[in-house]
Amino acid sequence: MHGIPNHAQIQRWVASYKKYGDKGLMCSRQQKDYSFEQKLSVVKLYLSSELFYQEVAWNEDIHNSIMIAKWVNDF
Repeated sequence: MHGIPNHAQIQRWVASYKKYGDKGLMCSRQQKDYSFEQKLSVVKLYLSSELFYQEVAWNEDIHNSIMIAKWVNDF
């Protein structure tokens, strides 16, 4: 659909728009640094819940759910 091979990506964009409005569709060029404690807290939230990475990102106001997946894998 429109050259986007993954329907799940479109669903994530729609959900992000519903949560954040236009801002949710913008790519952030800012590099935000997260402390070890913040990362650990997010990892613990993911591991102790049945939330998807994107849902954890929304709960923690983190716009890059892939970064959360990396933190979990690194943990």
